[in-house]
Amino acid sequence: MRRRKEELDQRKEWLGNAYDEHDLVLCRGNGSPIRPGNFTKAFKDFLARHNMRTIRFHDLRHSCASLMLQSGVAMKTASEILGHSSIAITADLYTHVMQKTKEEAAGKIGDYVFGTQEK
Repeated sequence: MRRRKEELDQRKEWLGNAYDEHDLVLCRGNGSPIRPGNFTKAFKDFLARHNMRTIRFHDLRHSCASLMLQSGVAMKTASEILGHSSIAITADLYTHVMQKTKEEAAGKIGDYVFGTQEK
C-alpha cells in the first residue's frame, strides 16, 4: 500500500492539474475511476493467469471480514475497517462467524472455570 501511495503521489506530481483526484487506490493512470466491468475482467484474467479458482472480487472483502472476526479483531474495529455505518450491520452480515467465536469463548471460559487452564 505504501508503494502504491508513492506511485500515485508521483503521478499526481507529474500530471499536476491534469490528475483527476478522487482519492482512490485503484484507478486509471490519470486518477480517474476504473469502470467496474473493466476491473471485473482484469480480476478474472488475473485469477486465470495464476491458475486460481474463480471468485468475485467482493468475496475478498467477505473473507477479510470473516478472518478479522475469527482472529479476535473487535467488532467495532472490523466494522470501521469495512466502512459499515454501525456495528449492527457487521454483526448481521457475519453472524455465522460470530457463532463460532462465541463457541470458542464458551470453551475457553469452561476450561478456565473447571481448572483445565491456568488462572
